[in-house]
Amino acid sequence: HATIYGNGADAEGLKIKNNTFNNSGNYAIHLYSNNSNSPPTGLEISGNTFTDTHQGIYVYYFDAVTIRNNTITGSYFSDKGIWLYYCDGANVIEDNRIYAPSLDRGIYLNYCQATSGNEATIANNLISVEDQGIYFDYYNYYQNVYYNTVRVRDSYALYTYYQNYNNISKNNIFYTESTGSPAAYFYNTSAFTSSDYNDFYSGYAYPIYYSGNRTLAQWQAYGQDSNSVSIDPFYDTDSSLVPTSYILDNKGTPIASITDDINGTIRSQTTPDMGAMEFTVEGSALAGSYTVGAGADYDSISTALNDLPIYGISGPITFNILAGTYDDPVALGQVYGASATNTITFQSADANADSVTWESTDNSSGTNYVLMLNGSDHIKLKNITFKNVNTTYSRRLVLSGITDSISVDSCTFLGKYQAGNQNIHSAIFGNTIVAPGFKIKNSTFTYGGSYAISLNSNNSGSSPTGLEISGNTFTDT
Repeated sequence: HATIYGNGADAEGLKIKNNTFNNSGNYAIHLYSNNSNSPPTGLEISGNTFTDTHQGIYVYYFDAVTIRNNTITGSYFSDKGIWLYYCDGANVIEDNRIYAPSLDRGIYLNYCQATSGNEATIANNLISVEDQGIYFDYYNYYQNVYYNTVRVRDSYALYTYYQNYNNISKNNIFYTESTGSPAAYFYNTSAFTSSDYNDFYSGYAYPIYYSGNRTLAQWQAYGQDSNSVSIDPFYDTDSSLVPTSYILDNKGTPIASITDDINGTIRSQTTPDMGAMEFTVEGSALAGSYTVGAGADYDSISTALNDLPIYGISGPITFNILAGTYDDPVALGQVYGASATNTITFQSADANADSVTWESTDNSSGTNYVLMLNGSDHIKLKNITFKNVNTTYSRRLVLSGITDSISVDSCTFLGKYQAGNQNIHSAIFGNTIVAPGFKIKNSTFTYGGSYAISLNSNNSGSSPTGLEISGNTFTDT
């Protein structure tokens, strides 16, 4: 069912341009020269649109291939969008848009070997797929991966496997929504001779896999990505993938051979943006004191917390919450700029926990919290009542991933009366967490299920230290 098909096709200088491919089986374009000694060159596939063709482009034993400015889109796709197999020389894969939510892999390379001075380029591609965005299988050499924007739902945005050498990765955004998978998988540290100025971000606690799950700092200790970051890009939509993160703006480094982005916009010659497109986010980092409530700086707790990972902070910050009840469950991720000096405090404006009730009435497994801290550091919670009395799910504070120096002081935790003995009703809960320096002090816990405080690092080799639970009162928990 392939639309354009060749088997044993020694098709020198083949051009496939400005066409529309709708519906098919296998690959829309399936080309196999069967010439391993002297593969044909000059293949160009550009300006085409592929809609629901099951798979996109498959090229086998063609050298110096150009695949440029194509759109691959639709919900019927599976397996691979672009697959080059034994395609050597200075291939160019650039300015392609791949938006196929069920596609296994966006760009897939196997045995593609360029040479020094005649490198291949994978640049300015926009990829939004299910499992892996850019996948280097076996024996790929001298592939320059520049300025790609990648979003995947379930697995690794970047995957590099066995015997890949002399490749370069710069100015890419590798993002996975998965809460159980890092953003990038490295089989070894030699897959890229140079990897730097990239953004690796995952919903999981660890953005990198190399011989185990790694933090970015742990990965950097192996000599790669010293200027890379782990920042949520906050894409505007799953299809357009325009970052809206202020702190990600201007984080790239100039590359002389790439002067514009996927839209033809000229790249900054000093501080270009990571990813396939240049973007601008107005605003500034947060610092100082803000009020939360009706008529205040922020009208709700969630709007205040949503700004933190987008803009980051440049100094200590305090959110003074006005008296009232806030039905506003929030998950907070990493906040750029937070430190032992630049702390983030949430507290009732009048220093009275009875004045501010922060609650959730969702009664849902997906939002079984009033506040979730997922990789958040240096957070202080003071004089707040956390309330969750839902019948089935009533956790109040949940920790996830690596959370450093969290402090809970003089708060009230109110749960469901006679909730039973399941930890879905615990007041403070964390499973497989790394939470050094966690302090829970002078607080009141009333009603709930299982343990009022249930914390499991699941780390017998290097358990977190500094946990302090002191001066609290537990009543019928």
